[in-house]
Amino acid sequence: MNIKELLTREKRAVSPVIGVILMVAITVILAAVIGAFVIGIGDEQAAAPTASTDFDQDLSSQTVTITHKSGSALDASEITIQISNDDSDADGDTEATIAGSEWNSPEISAGNSIQLDSIADTETLQDSEETDVLIEDSSGSITIVWESSDTDSSSVLNDFNYDFD
Repeated sequence: MNIKELLTREKRAVSPVIGVILMVAITVILAAVIGAFVIGIGDEQAAAPTASTDFDQDLSSQTVTITHKSGSALDASEITIQISNDDSDADGDTEATIAGSEWNSPEISAGNSIQLDSIADTETLQDSEETDVLIEDSSGSITIVWESSDTDSSSVLNDFNYDFD
């Protein structure tokens, strides 16, 4: 064989075939992503608010005060406070739930607080109103839960273990 013949012989490259395959793959992936958003698979879930809350336990008066310290203002209708006593059922059922509307404001913002009282069998709200007891045992946990009013999203914003013993 002649060297000159080897160098001048026409050779076909593979790149046009690879290019076509890549274009088809990109088209299929793009169609799948657009289709997913059209039929609702790509819907975004409501993001939980970022709020900082503080729990202050007073052993002498056997109260727990929950205060919204900073962050997003909370829609009171989307907030519940769940209280589980250590003596609760073994399956972890919540003993009591306080609706966010008990904060006496449609919006819970920095500085708002609620006081839960176990001795006087009342809970003292920010406006000094009193309602039924919710803390019935000397120890347990308090959980602040946010549930979106628009979607099925929910999130635990904060929790606290109290112990008056």
